[in-house]
Amino acid sequence: MRRGVLGFLILLLSCKNYFQFNFPEVTPRGTAVVTNAPTLSKFSFDTANISIQIENLYKLEIASYGILYDTQPNLTESNSRILLGGLQNDTNINGMYHFSLRNLNSNQTYYFIGFITYKNGFTNKTDVFSFKTKIKPDIVINMPTLPNDIDDTKLKLSYIITNPDSIYFDSIGFVYSRTNPMPTFVMDTVKYATRNLVFRQGNYLDSLLNLTPNAMYYIRVFYRHNNQTFYSNNIIQVKSLPQSVAQLYRDLVTVNAGVFTMGCTAEQDDGNCNIGNGAKIQNVSLSSYRICKFEVTQQLWFDVLGSNPSRNLGNLQRPVDNISWLDCQNFISRLNSLSGRQYNFLTEAQWEYAARGASQNNIFLYSGSSNLFNVSWYLSNSDDSSHVVGLKQPNGLGIYDLTGNVAEWCFDWYGNYVNNGLLIFNPTGPLNSGSNSKVFRGGSYLSSLVESRLSYRSFQRLDLKSSNIGLRLAHPN
Repeated sequence: MRRGVLGFLILLLSCKNYFQFNFPEVTPRGTAVVTNAPTLSKFSFDTANISIQIENLYKLEIASYGILYDTQPNLTESNSRILLGGLQNDTNINGMYHFSLRNLNSNQTYYFIGFITYKNGFTNKTDVFSFKTKIKPDIVINMPTLPNDIDDTKLKLSYIITNPDSIYFDSIGFVYSRTNPMPTFVMDTVKYATRNLVFRQGNYLDSLLNLTPNAMYYIRVFYRHNNQTFYSNNIIQVKSLPQSVAQLYRDLVTVNAGVFTMGCTAEQDDGNCNIGNGAKIQNVSLSSYRICKFEVTQQLWFDVLGSNPSRNLGNLQRPVDNISWLDCQNFISRLNSLSGRQYNFLTEAQWEYAARGASQNNIFLYSGSSNLFNVSWYLSNSDDSSHVVGLKQPNGLGIYDLTGNVAEWCFDWYGNYVNNGLLIFNPTGPLNSGSNSKVFRGGSYLSSLVESRLSYRSFQRLDLKSSNIGLRLAHPN
């Protein structure tokens, strides 16, 4: 009997290794230590995909299995994050199982182990392995600047992507809103820069189109990665230009440099050159400049200053009137601040050169014609009121209403021409030697034929207003 018991014990000990191999084993996948180490595509700045191989050839019942992971290497169930597999208390757990670790910290080392727990409470764990997440890409959107980046319906935007670990994006674009100060991919308007899988790093340019004029927008850049949305570090707040302000720049006409005789030249001498101090002439050389093809409208004035001082009401596309030279100076300052441009008064010489069609050989009494009815609203056809700009025939440069509708303030103090036979370069009128009057040029809806001649000169105190005097703007070329 004793020999039988002893023989059984010897047999049992000799089979020790056999029984150990009946236990399921777990092998981590996804590190350099094991056979199928993960490639860089398998983990990113906030996610990691880890696979474990469970060998359970004898179909023992496994209570649970999964991954323990954390930023410190001493991993236990009590101090680590746990990611469990889908099957529990099952004898069919066998093969390769995949886990996706999410919401990880960027540029952080993580430690992990694979484990299985048997129904009797025994746990089998792997060695500790580690990986380091990639650096999260950063995007900064730059504030667009005047005058080139901001228009009435379009914004030019630039952004900088810092992406040292060459992360690929599912898509990149903009989210923007007129009401939400923190626009999101789900709730607000999305404009894609690209919807293809792409790697980007560096400086990029794009545009937002079809915007509402004179409206505030909140904008930020986003990128999509692994079905998640990430946003730029900053949100910009930009107001589009009023349509009238943007259109003003588009309506500028270039006047090329040239030389001409200013004043009562032969075609102007209809026997009335003594009227309006037009008898004298001066020889002028002008650099190129730009001039607005229309007079400043009531709409533009309102959009810049928020008020409309005009007496000739009824349509905001009429020229603004009832404004002093000082009012115009304030308007131009505000306009330049709003638009980022460099608008100014026309000098008297610039006004007349444009009215002559930028030609030394002008043959017309008025700007664009010797028939005033065709090019002007004046005393005989205006019904004592201004009219919508641009309805009459333009001159040869495509400029409207230069000798009609409303007269136009100029930059110059009033004074006599310099008639010494010498060429004067870019004159700006006399120095102010006690005069308080500024020049205005061009006929108006109250002007006679004589007063509408393009050489006719007038002046008024810079603080006074008239219902027939308005403004036309110049801009550097």
